[in-house]
Amino acid sequence: MKKLLTFLLCISLIFALCACGSKTNKLDDINESLYYEQKGITFITEKTEYSTDVKEISYTITNISTGEECISGDQHFELHYKTENGWKMVCHNKDVTFNALARVLQPNESVTQTINLEEYFYLPLQSGEYRITDSYSLSNVFKIS
Repeated sequence: MKKLLTFLLCISLIFALCACGSKTNKLDDINESLYYEQKGITFITEKTEYSTDVKEISYTITNISTGEECISGDQHFELHYKTENGWKMVCHNKDVTFNALARVLQPNESVTQTINLEEYFYLPLQSGEYRITDSYSLSNVFKIS
């Protein structure tokens, strides 16, 4: 009986440890009509493919218009994951407050931001296609595999 209890205790402990380490990112529906490719800018990630152990992703927003200003957010971002049913937002793993500041980009001006994935999401991210939003503008689609 003592061996059986010890065995069950060990199994329970292993199950509890596995459950604690299996944190996954929640996906939420989005209103696709809120997101768009803003004319006059490019919104491009540093790479088009990342490994699943990626910890940071950098992206650059450039005003490519001739003579018009454009607005970029300041540190506000969302990460979207492509599913069979369309794009879903990858929820942050904690409550996050972003600055509500906007940055005006003059023609030919760029801004580069880096997202620390470890700070906002459970890693590793699931393999698949992703995109980033900044003030509702969309980045290129990139892969994590």
